[in-house]
Amino acid sequence: MQVKNSLALDTLVMEDSSRLILTSEGHEFTLRTHTLRVGAGCQLIGKGKNGMSGQSGFAGTTVIGPCYNGTNGTGGRPGDSGQNGLNLFLYLQSARITGNLTIDLTGGDGGNGGNGGSGGGGSPGTRLCPGGRGGDGGKGGNGGNGGHAGNVTVFSRETYILRGWIGDLIRLRLYGGRPGLGGNPGTGGAAGLGPGGDSTKDGSRGRRGSAGSNGNPGENGGMSFKDQ
Repeated sequence: MQVKNSLALDTLVMEDSSRLILTSEGHEFTLRTHTLRVGAGCQLIGKGKNGMSGQSGFAGTTVIGPCYNGTNGTGGRPGDSGQNGLNLFLYLQSARITGNLTIDLTGGDGGNGGNGGSGGGGSPGTRLCPGGRGGDGGKGGNGGNGGHAGNVTVFSRETYILRGWIGDLIRLRLYGGRPGLGGNPGTGGAAGLGPGGDSTKDGSRGRRGSAGSNGNPGENGGMSFKDQ
């Protein structure tokens, strides 16, 4: 079941293997219930979305005609950052868990950077001019940052009981998203060859591009309790 922004119920019953998908436009979700009853393998999920990977760069071209340099490859696009997990505010008076409840507010993973495009090859030389230089490879796009995990804040008159359930009846997944990897550099274009196998008139190979930088991991979340 998917719910948006907030949910208020007198009694919330989560039967075995049930899931509540929490969504919000403001990155916060408020759940109010007088009584919470949870079976086995239940989940509250407010994970951030993963970032999209960047588009790879375009390869350079070999110009038609003698002695021309190849064009450079273009750089890869950066990956998008992962979205942050939701912050969950949970208000309840009493809870009964016969199985276990997982709260997953993990941040989204950063998207990988796009690879740099390869440089175009130099065109062949003639008696009058050397072979063209290969085009340079494009830079790899930077990886996106991982999203931060959400935090859980519980308001209850039974916080002393709920604290003792952490790690057993209540399991937390409050991990920051993984960083996106930087894109691979584009290879340099091949040198244009001299006429008739004359290597002294060969052009030079294009330079390899640089790799994109990895993104930063998201920060882990935490859980706090406030007595009502």
